[in-house]
Amino acid sequence: MDIQLFSTENFGNSHVNLLQESTSQRTSKIELSAGRGLILDRYGNPMNKKIERDVVMFPFVNEVEEIKTVLKEITGVDQSLWNDWFSKEEEAFFLKDKGYNLTDEQFDRIDKASLPGVMVVKKESLPDRESLPHLIGMTGEGDESYLPSNETETHGISGIEAAFDRFLASEETQTAQYHIDALGNPLLGLGMRLTDLGNPFYPLSVQTTMDVELQQKLHAIIQDMGIIEGGLVLLDVESREVLAMISRPDISLNELYEEKQSIKNRMLTSYPPGSIFKTVIATAAIENYPALIKTNFNCNKSLYGTGEGARKLGLLSFEDSFAQSCNYTFAEAARRLIEMDNEIIETYAKKLGLIDVVGWEGQIFHYKGFRQLPEEEHGNVWGSDSDKTVPRAISQTAIGQKNVKVTPLAMANMMATIADDGVIKQVRAVQRITYENNTELHSFESGSSQALSGVTALKLQELLEKVVDGGTGRQLSALPIAGKSGTAETGKEGVNHYWFAGYFPREEPKYAMAVVELNQRIDQQQIYTLYAYLAQEVLGHKVED
Repeated sequence: MDIQLFSTENFGNSHVNLLQESTSQRTSKIELSAGRGLILDRYGNPMNKKIERDVVMFPFVNEVEEIKTVLKEITGVDQSLWNDWFSKEEEAFFLKDKGYNLTDEQFDRIDKASLPGVMVVKKESLPDRESLPHLIGMTGEGDESYLPSNETETHGISGIEAAFDRFLASEETQTAQYHIDALGNPLLGLGMRLTDLGNPFYPLSVQTTMDVELQQKLHAIIQDMGIIEGGLVLLDVESREVLAMISRPDISLNELYEEKQSIKNRMLTSYPPGSIFKTVIATAAIENYPALIKTNFNCNKSLYGTGEGARKLGLLSFEDSFAQSCNYTFAEAARRLIEMDNEIIETYAKKLGLIDVVGWEGQIFHYKGFRQLPEEEHGNVWGSDSDKTVPRAISQTAIGQKNVKVTPLAMANMMATIADDGVIKQVRAVQRITYENNTELHSFESGSSQALSGVTALKLQELLEKVVDGGTGRQLSALPIAGKSGTAETGKEGVNHYWFAGYFPREEPKYAMAVVELNQRIDQQQIYTLYAYLAQEVLGHKVED
């Protein structure tokens, strides 16, 4: 009476829970899923987990010899190995953990054989974390003060894993269980079963905008070209969806936060952009100083106009100055523009999306100010207002040096804005959040506004095309690309940041891409070669809506 009715959950001096212990005594189980939600690419391919078929073995049941004979016939695995595995008194194991990958036909034959203690299942496992894209991010262990009390210890620590942690987290696990009596016979009505996650709607999935196949192809090019630090951002011009984002160095578990900071997404980090920033000066001049556009400039002069420059380009028009990246022209243009309005440069940097974050930000349910890309940094133009009164500081700012900093994501979005006839939009990395049954919980729409007039955008398109047709980017002239390069000094002799940002194809632009090599000692021409290889790969790849 005491055991069965009164003390079932608190028996004896040790306060034993008899219900739990009895279940444990007759049950063996193995985890199939930790319950955390999936992060998918635009086509529904899992990116934060591997999902694969496997065979769970519960080797403690009766009919062991019969089971081993059937499995040997189906799999071809040597009988001695089956004998060895079944004699180790393991409660349960996966066949793939023993080093065997079966064909779909073999999985189906095992499933149809309905062998006691043998179950064909789908299981989840983590991919090689060092191959994860920075945009997807990582999960890790956190202290209790960081985590909400109703969540498990594993949580997102970077990327989308961190941004959407509240939607992906789960306490439940999915297991394969086998119930037997004391003689090893299946319990009537129980036997083998799968435990679900307790709710047909969970876990949730986060569907990104990324194309995982294209991401892998572009990553291979970046790696083959020997890019140590840097990467690329590829956007769809019309939707402003992130199709690929690569940050180097790759994630290394041994150097997440150390000197290399491998967990850091360089594409969301601000750096001096060099001459690409001349696009901002050109935009301000087009809309506010038409006479400046018709002026010729002595491009034999140095940046400060006090002597001869390293490159003697002669007398150039404003358009040719942009194509040849004449520093003196844009330093002089910036000085004249500031005389008109001392806030004009930051105003146009902001119009083009280079100051504020451009990743999707808004309200989702009761979460206000939710950001898809919380690691994205703001851009910057001036160190202080006093710099606007210093001619040398103005000159350096005009060519993207001094205190100018921009993220590669913002730079790619600026090119998309120009290609999209002056329409600026929020950049989306995630399309929607879905329930387990694939119905939609929430979708993300990109806000947009007219940043530039269509006339200004058309003029900028002409300038960017001229860079490739006969200017500094002529190495790309065989491809339908428009864009601008930039070389930014880092303060270390011979070490620079090398940029190229643009859009393609020119007619009906589909893609905008920014590529940057950071802290490198390279020939400047390498950035054009790299961009050409990447653009060719993108143009040859079909991205579906």
